[in-house]
Amino acid sequence: MDKPGRYFLFIYFVFFIQLFIIKFILSIIMNTIVAFHHPSKNNNLWVVSILGNDSVRKYCRSAYSAMRYMFLLQSSSVDLYISDNCLQRLSFEIALNRRAMANKIQQHALDIARTYDMNRVLSAREP
Repeated sequence: MDKPGRYFLFIYFVFFIQLFIIKFILSIIMNTIVAFHHPSKNNNLWVVSILGNDSVRKYCRSAYSAMRYMFLLQSSSVDLYISDNCLQRLSFEIALNRRAMANKIQQHALDIARTYDMNRVLSAREP
């Protein structure tokens, strides 16, 4: 085979390798499950969808339910991937919500203890 033929074959081969790589990357990007905050007055509204496919878009009221729906979508199909960035963000939001809920429960328990403190109840005079 002469040199121009080899050069053409090499260029042809490189073109198809690049095309395959681009197609593979696009298939990963288009099959990625993402979650993001919905821009509304309610800050707890999350949107979970697949990039390029809005038919499976779902609105979730909490970060925990959004994460559950992401894993449900992934388990229903083999070729879907969960975005690592979205997964970390949801995990962070869940940790913040749990910490806030624990603080509320602790404050409520302290309020109940103060209200029903025996020294306070016994020292209160009845009219």
